[in-house]
Amino acid sequence: MCQYSTQSDCIVISYAFYKKSGSFFNILTDIYFIIAELSYLGFVARGGICIGKLYYNEQNVFGPALVDAVNLEEKSAHYPRVIISDKDYLRGIEEGYLFSSNEDREYINKRLKRDVDGYWYVDFFEQKSGFDWSSDFQEYLTNWKGIIQNGLNENMDNTDVYSKYCWLASKFNKAIKRQDPSIQEIVY
Repeated sequence: MCQYSTQSDCIVISYAFYKKSGSFFNILTDIYFIIAELSYLGFVARGGICIGKLYYNEQNVFGPALVDAVNLEEKSAHYPRVIISDKDYLRGIEEGYLFSSNEDREYINKRLKRDVDGYWYVDFFEQKSGFDWSSDFQEYLTNWKGIIQNGLNENMDNTDVYSKYCWLASKFNKAIKRQDPSIQEIVY
């Protein structure tokens, strides 16, 4: 079962987590598509994925998993990325799989990349799944290129924000070399 809510600039999505539920697979897919949709609106996203207890009622969401996710986002995400700790990554692979642990691991490892700081993050540049045609994916990448270039141009004097767009540009440039060499790299 999936539940979600929004509060201010925060989106909380949760799945019941138990063995062979597919919940880990599902949350990564949902996050990928949310990031894609937000990009078409000109927004970048940052967040944390945690496995743990979370409680909903009609007006509130609370629990240790929410606290952990917010802390992960605030203290460790730094860049426009949605990250997960090693502990929760391993638990998701070992328990939250849908088909078999090995099959899901292969799919999940296409959705996640390990960054230089050791955190896994949802990779939203390398995945063509979910796009009906390669031209749709090329449009998606071109949209991201515009977002990144605008962010770099508008934040040259703000080193903290500028560094976040540099991170995006670096990931984007690596992805287009493999995915679509017809798109020119971002120079920053």
